[in-house]
Amino acid sequence: MNKVGAIICELNPFHMGHKHLLDSAKSYGITHIVGIMSANFIQRGEPAILSKEVRAEIALSNGFDIILEIPSIWAMSVAEKFALAGVSIAENLGCVDNLIFGSECGNLSILDKISEFMLSGQANDSVKLYLNKGYSFALSTELSVKDFLGEEYAKIIQNPNNILALEYLKALKKLNSSIKPVTVKRIGANHDLKYPLENICSSSYLRKCIKEGNNNWYDYVPHGCRKIISEQISESFVPVSLDSLDLAILYKLRYMSKSDFSLIPDISEGLENRILKLASSAVSLEDLISKVSTKRYTKSRIKRIIMCAFLGILKSDQTLHLPYIKLLGSNKKGMEILKLSKKLTNLPIISRYRDYKKLDNQGQLIFQKEQRIDSVYNLMSPKILSSGYSNKKKFISGRDDL
Repeated sequence: MNKVGAIICELNPFHMGHKHLLDSAKSYGITHIVGIMSANFIQRGEPAILSKEVRAEIALSNGFDIILEIPSIWAMSVAEKFALAGVSIAENLGCVDNLIFGSECGNLSILDKISEFMLSGQANDSVKLYLNKGYSFALSTELSVKDFLGEEYAKIIQNPNNILALEYLKALKKLNSSIKPVTVKRIGANHDLKYPLENICSSSYLRKCIKEGNNNWYDYVPHGCRKIISEQISESFVPVSLDSLDLAILYKLRYMSKSDFSLIPDISEGLENRILKLASSAVSLEDLISKVSTKRYTKSRIKRIIMCAFLGILKSDQTLHLPYIKLLGSNKKGMEILKLSKKLTNLPIISRYRDYKKLDNQGQLIFQKEQRIDSVYNLMSPKILSSGYSNKKKFISGRDDL
């Protein structure tokens, strides 16, 4: 084996920008590519439009060699925890040489300088001062960077991929990792751009097209994605969305108490009071999110809180250490990675439901919670699936008929 690279991703869904990142990784001499991918719920507090098994199949059919799962407990968390979970998986594999990630900046030295500052005591003190003035965390961080590093550096953290890039660099430093970071300049459409730019469009645009039954998505995903997504649509497995459980989620929120909300991640500053009050009058989930969100409390943050409350994800869950590595699928090159990793890692690597019995108590608790989360996800597709549907899927290895 020559050189192993890891990419932390959601692939929701896979598009030309992801293909560019893969191609760029190979141009750096990466011979084996690990995908460390969000499970069935993603960072913005939503179900992925395609299941983790389908996204793994697409990934393995389009250049990835092995796909590992970031459990929803960490996949659906703030950027810092999401990044730390993904980097922890890469670190615990024991054989990853490089972490590859996109950024609008494309300049590793600039990103590294900002990440060093963000880990400093100066940054912590400055951010707290701005938070106390009522600014959001993102704006407080931006203003702190501006104060100490200058406006040009502050502009860097206004872009979502730069923010994640900084969190990856911070995570590598926190773990004292020997993995070397590589950043690739993002091309094409911005994160939430509502229209295509050249031959690349955002994941948000693709999801919107798929949800509306608009075939405009077809020309903006690699050829190897089209058949699989089309099959999923024709079989009524897609689009997965919150719509079918809208009232169930409102019911759960109205049933919760203030003390229940105090256990949910990212709840602070009396935000639970605001959610509880507005949940009693909101007539839909969209209505509630719109009413609760402000400049300080973004829609993504509110959706994450609401979904964590609904799914039973607690603050205490997110403070736990990664208890296992979950394999979603692999090709032959991926099995080479797996064979090497088993000699180097201290974590159990699991791929089947029955493997959970090998885990310690903490690992079993996390695994079983993820199983329950998956069973809720199966209620959100147009065709309702049984709670254990994903456990019946064959081992994923990619397809050669695309």
